[in-house]
Amino acid sequence: MALLRELLFRFATERILPGACEVVRLDAQGAEVVVGFGSFDLGRHADGLDIKAVTRHQARFEEADGRWRAQFVFDI
Repeated sequence: MALLRELLFRFATERILPGACEVVRLDAQGAEVVVGFGSFDLGRHADGLDIKAVTRHQARFEEADGRWRAQFVFDI
């Protein structure tokens, strides 16, 4: 959850979007990830759709076939 809150903060303050995420560590103590960012581009990205908060609603973060997958459903 802290990661999602940080990503939302970065978008709100710097207008940057996560484009890639590498899971370095995931265990009972937490996770460590490296996130690659790109700039928000009004020509490529929809405007007017703001996420107000991050919740755990239907959240999943799991490994499948050697790759990590994350799913989050946001209420807007």
